[in-house]
Amino acid sequence: MAMFVLVLLLLCPLHLDPLTSALFLLFSALDQKNITAKPGENITLPCRAPSSTNITVVEWIRPDLRPEYVFLYRSMQDDPDNQHESFKERVELEDSEMKDGNVSLVLRNVTTGDRGTYECHIVQGKTNRSNNEPISTIYLDVKLGECECKHKLIHPVENLESRICKTHDEPLEFFCGVDHMFICGSCKDSDHKSHKTVTVEEEAQMKRTQLGIDMNDTDQMIRVRQQKIQEIQDSVEASRNNAAKALSYSMPVMTAVVEYIKKSQAELTEVIETKKKKIETEAEGFIKELEEEIMQIKQKNLQEISMLCDPDLKKMEQHAVDVTLDPDTANPWLIVSEDGKQVTHGDRKRNLPNKPERFDHVLNVLAKEGFSSGKFYYEVQVKEKTHWDLGVAKESINRKGDIRLSPQNGYWTILLKKGYGFTANAGPAINLHVREMPQKIGVFVDYEEGQVSFYNVDSRAKIFSFTGCNFTEKLFPFFSPCQDDLVICKLKVTEKNLKLELQRVKYHQ
Repeated sequence: MAMFVLVLLLLCPLHLDPLTSALFLLFSALDQKNITAKPGENITLPCRAPSSTNITVVEWIRPDLRPEYVFLYRSMQDDPDNQHESFKERVELEDSEMKDGNVSLVLRNVTTGDRGTYECHIVQGKTNRSNNEPISTIYLDVKLGECECKHKLIHPVENLESRICKTHDEPLEFFCGVDHMFICGSCKDSDHKSHKTVTVEEEAQMKRTQLGIDMNDTDQMIRVRQQKIQEIQDSVEASRNNAAKALSYSMPVMTAVVEYIKKSQAELTEVIETKKKKIETEAEGFIKELEEEIMQIKQKNLQEISMLCDPDLKKMEQHAVDVTLDPDTANPWLIVSEDGKQVTHGDRKRNLPNKPERFDHVLNVLAKEGFSSGKFYYEVQVKEKTHWDLGVAKESINRKGDIRLSPQNGYWTILLKKGYGFTANAGPAINLHVREMPQKIGVFVDYEEGQVSFYNVDSRAKIFSFTGCNFTEKLFPFFSPCQDDLVICKLKVTEKNLKLELQRVKYHQ
C-alpha cells in the first residue's frame, strides 16, 4: 500500500490547473510615444510617475548623447553641471512641485539637433538605481517646412506613366488626405487647394511607421504564443515521463501481492492512461487554438500591408466586364431589375418555377456571365448597406436548401453583417479590419493564377485576397443582398474585353 501511495504522489504534476492558468498570462511592454515638432516651437515631453510621493531623482536622458542628461533633478534642486550643453536654459519641469507625479519636461525653441529618443527615469525613496527602468520613452521628430522646388527627382520605377498626372503631365509628388489620392503640384494648388496634403515621402513614412509598430506588436504576440506552445509540449512530455515512471514503480508491487493488488494495478493503469489521454487531448486543443491565432495574426498583418494605397488597382480596372444578374437563379424573395443591374429583397415570396439553377432557400443570385479563363473585374455599390455577401461561385454549386459559403463548397466571398463587421468566408472565417467602411466594392479574378481579390474602390485599398485557388470550371459573379439591395456599377469596358464578353454571351446562349 505504501508503494501505491507513492505512485499517486508521483501523478500530482499531471494536474492541469497551472497549465491552463499559464495560457492566459499577458505580457506588456512600454509604449514609445512619437511627437513631431517644427524648428522654433516649444513642446512638452509627457511623463507621469506612479505616485507623487518621495520623488528624489528625475532624469531625462538621450542615450545617444555624451553627457546623456537633457535634464537632471536631485538633492531637491536642478543639477545643470552634468547637463548637455545644447539643452542648458532651454528645459524645465512642467510642474516644479511635481504634483500628482507630473514630471513632464518642457523643451523650448526646438532645433533639428533635438531629434532623437528621450527617456524619463525617476527614483522614489531608496530605489536601487541599477534597476531603474524608464517610465516613459518618447521619440521626437523635427521636420523642416515644405520644399518649394518645382522639379524633383524620383526613384526609378517600372511604369513611369502611372506616376505622372494625366491632367498636368507633372510628377505625382503629393498625397491628398481628403480624397485619398496621389496628386501633382498643379492639382495641389487648384482642385485640392483647401485640402490637407502632404508629400509622398511624408505619407510613405507615416505608413511605414504605423506598419512597423503593427509588425512589432504582431511579432511579440506570435512569440508569446509560440512560447506557450513550447510550454504545453514540455508539460505533455513531463506528463508522459511521469506516467512511464509511475507504471515502472507499480509493476513489482502488483506482482508481489494477491488478486487485490492485480486489480489495483489494472485500475491504476486505467487511471494513468485516461489522465494521459486527457492531457494530450487538451494540449492538442490548446495548440490548435494558438496556431489558429497565429494564422489570424499573420493574416491580419498581411491585410494591413495590403491596406496601403494599391497602385495595381488601376491595372485590374482595365479588365472590367459588363455583368448582369440572371433572374432564373434568383431566390423567389429577390427581385431583379429589367436591366439586370439591381437586385432587391421583395415584400413577399413570388410563385416561380423551381428550376435546377434557382436558389430555393438562401437569398442568393448569380450573374448571367460565366468565366472559365483570363481575368475579369466588376464593381458593386454597397453604400449604407448593413448585410451582404459578394464574390464568385463555381457553376456546379449546390443551390438547394441551406448553404454554407466557403471555398470547399465552391464559394469565394466576403461578408458584411451589422454588429459583426467584415469577414472572409474562408472556412474557417477570417475577421477583416478596414480603416473605413467601403461605399463601393471591386472584385477582381485571375482565373489562371487562382486569385480572387476584393477592393475598397474609393480608398483604392485591398480588403482581402483568396490565393492559390485551383479553378477547374466556369466561375459566376455571386450576390446576396439579404434584406437590402445591391447595384452593379456600370464600368468602361475596353474593346478587347468587349470582344471576350461577346464570345462569352454567345457561348452562354
